Amino acid sequence: YRVHFAGRSTDFLPDQGNWQWRYWGEGNLLPLKARWDIAGTGSWVDNMVSFETLNTGFDVLTYQHTSMLAPRLTLLTPFRWLRDDKNPLFEGKLKLTSQRIDFPAGGSLDRADFIASVKGQSPFRFNMKGELNAKPNIGPITINTRWDGERLRGQMRWPAQPINAFQSLLPEKLGITLD
Repeated sequence: YRVHFAGRSTDFLPDQGNWQWRYWGEGNLLPLKARWDIAGTGSWVDNMVSFETLNTGFDVLTYQHTSMLAPRLTLLTPFRWLRDDKNPLFEGKLKLTSQRIDFPAGGSLDRADFIASVKGQSPFRFNMKGELNAKPNIGPITINTRWDGERLRGQMRWPAQPINAFQSLLPEKLGITLD
């Protein structure tokens, strides 16, 4: 794969000065058997590191027999990290989409969207709150997690929904219709 990184700095040292950048790239990630691309912009001004834009994705992503078709991650608001000893802050909002998710037993989800807000002290310690929705009418599934530097811990809450919302999770070969 190939990644390009271009930037401009003015009197820059970590936590002092100004550094603006942009990045872009693409390639084949052989361990994932996926085609990948990335593009974005950011800056480091004094003690604020900021990713203003990010757009990255794969053609397909497969993990343990579950496949996501065209997963894409974008920023809905910039990710900002205030590197301050007394009042550190890390926050942003992201969106992960997939055209389709296929499960090993044969079920699937069409057009899955996960939108989440991240807030914490740093990229190494934060909370994430989000919602997962999928077509035709699955969700919202509320997801609350936290990253403590070692593990991602959390919970999901799925509200009551009509039984037919789960039809796509059943393989067609079973011949079961949920009403």
